[in-house]
Amino acid sequence: MGFAFGYIFGLLDVEDEKFSHIKIALMKEESLCYPIGAVVGGVASSLNQHWRDEQPEYQFNPLNDTDLLDDEDF
Repeated sequence: MGFAFGYIFGLLDVEDEKFSHIKIALMKEESLCYPIGAVVGGVASSLNQHWRDEQPEYQFNPLNDTDLLDDEDF
């Protein structure tokens, strides 16, 4: 993902912009990088959830009422 951001940064020549145009160049780069980051993050989170569901020790197990402490015990 960092490679893609660096490539876009270099492709748009943000570092070669005049001082007065740097903000516009960075905003253009952000508009290209945010969708890439969203897609990569979505794929990574989906894969993480899939792999977590495959292994029983990492699956979500909700607490039972018997596992919680009662206020009467205090």
